[in-house]
Amino acid sequence: MTMKTPEMEVVRFNESDVIVASGNPVPVPAQSFVLQNWKNGNLGDATVDGEGKEGALNWLNKIGDGHTFQYKQNVAVDAKKLYDYEETGTILDGIYVKDANSNNWWCQ
Repeated sequence: MTMKTPEMEVVRFNESDVIVASGNPVPVPAQSFVLQNWKNGNLGDATVDGEGKEGALNWLNKIGDGHTFQYKQNVAVDAKKLYDYEETGTILDGIYVKDANSNNWWCQ
């Protein structure tokens, strides 16, 4: 088998100042992320991959409908409503891994 050399277009500028801009990135399908401070007794400090509530909710809304977090077989929480369950004991801290065949995220 022969592999081709990767091709890349290079753009050179005459000026020394270069401005780079980007739009809102499309969310990359994550395979896992970490939930912290979900039942430590302090309302409002729970994080998703280190993001506070506002940043985390923005990301959770972008991943789409139908994603749920599960830590037991019969307990599931919709990703968009995750913060409604902070400090209730329903969500556990830990690494949540996405199931390959569904939109369920399981606590490891």
